[in-house]
Amino acid sequence: MATRPGTLCQLEKDKLISLQEGFADTFNWAVQSIANLKGGENCEVSWPTDDTPTIDCTSQETGKAVYDVLSAVDGNDISGLTIQYVDDREEKFIPFPALSGGGRGGLPGPFEVTLSSGGAATFTNCVLRIARAYFFFQDQILLGVDGTDQIIYVRAEHTDPPTISVGCGDYATVSYNLGNSWSNCLSTTITPLYRTLSGQVKCDYRYMMNIQAYDARNYSNSI
Repeated sequence: MATRPGTLCQLEKDKLISLQEGFADTFNWAVQSIANLKGGENCEVSWPTDDTPTIDCTSQETGKAVYDVLSAVDGNDISGLTIQYVDDREEKFIPFPALSGGGRGGLPGPFEVTLSSGGAATFTNCVLRIARAYFFFQDQILLGVDGTDQIIYVRAEHTDPPTISVGCGDYATVSYNLGNSWSNCLSTTITPLYRTLSGQVKCDYRYMMNIQAYDARNYSNSI
């Protein structure tokens, strides 16, 4: 491969090529430079034909900074993602934030849930408002949260003192009952907590607007 000559020749009009100093060196350097075109980062040089070099700045490598994304497993649960880069940057770990109702600085909320791969759900900070009072309960455990489309709910019995239990059921059935038969009872309150699918929380119902309203329903004492 030729190196660039110290002095490049500029052709002069009406003067023989053989009489122009440095012409051979300049010509050879230009030929070698074109033949040795190479692409850099996000740039590729190809030769569709022998006399047509093509410089492509939109090659497949454009914008590809990430080499791979790996799931990080803590016990049986995925705790976050590890990002591996194509360059010499260190890999980056991104933890999955704990459910907190969104926009609350990561602080846990009521009936904070932890889902396991075995279909169990554990609830902490179990607090409910029943009538005009707030009641705090022990942590709850619910089995049977499978990979189907489900609603998890808490059922409060208005006894003295009140008792609670958590349950789940398929989305279509539970959503219908919440607006019909389950809403007519005076002695029991059922509150939706989460919608789950494929072992993950897809919707958080804990912070829905809960405004007391009066209506003309005929309430029953029990479900």
